[in-house]
Amino acid sequence: MDKKENSPSARRGYSHKNVLQIKQNLTQFFPFYKKNEKKIFNSGKVIGTLENNVFTKKVRRSRHFLRVLQAWGTDKTTLLDLKRQGCKTVRLIEKETARVLEAPLERILSEGIERDLGYGVQVFLPESKWGVFDPAQGRLF
Repeated sequence: MDKKENSPSARRGYSHKNVLQIKQNLTQFFPFYKKNEKKIFNSGKVIGTLENNVFTKKVRRSRHFLRVLQAWGTDKTTLLDLKRQGCKTVRLIEKETARVLEAPLERILSEGIERDLGYGVQVFLPESKWGVFDPAQGRLF
């Protein structure tokens, strides 16, 4: 028996072609169903996704925000790996407030402040240099 014929979807009466069509429809009607996203790992854990040259990472202010510098931090080796993969923008989504912060990767690497706080070298970019969208404020236009 072929592997495709023995899959759970085949046993339910779906062919491989039907499954691909269903996935295509999901991405069309549900934009949050990511088709081309690539998971980014650090120390064996998924830390974010890369899609259309945008790295998206969900963060907690209490954990990733360095109050002394008033800056957001990200692992330097991860940033360099993202650059090699063609990433152009870093997007942070705050879990507590749902605010979205964006900055070009080049700005983070060139204007960021490097610190080693015991978790490896991290690059911190001051919050004032991030573009911020606060959903609680809403859009003006």
